[in-house]
Amino acid sequence: MKTFINSIKDLFTRTYDFQGVSSRAEFWWAMLFYQIIAIPLSLILEYHISLYKIEWAILYFIFYTAIPLTSLTIRRIRAIGKFDGETVLTLFGCVPYLFGVV
Repeated sequence: MKTFINSIKDLFTRTYDFQGVSSRAEFWWAMLFYQIIAIPLSLILEYHISLYKIEWAILYFIFYTAIPLTSLTIRRIRAIGKFDGETVLTLFGCVPYLFGVV
């Protein structure tokens, strides 16, 4: 069973691995990591604590984790046996989020 640290390491070391599969634990540990970082950053923006360095840190975090999370999602969908049409729909669902944040 994957631990939190191992899942985060795999998230970034398997960034461009779109062909493999990922376990359920690996997927949810990575999502927990993303939320632990994303929620405080979004609260900073919500309460208008506008510092130039913080805004750039948020953009770097979003773009740095976009491809690893997309590849992890594709691997997880492949692991549960869904067809590739649902993978494409999942990717198209992520695109408005990425452009809406920027």
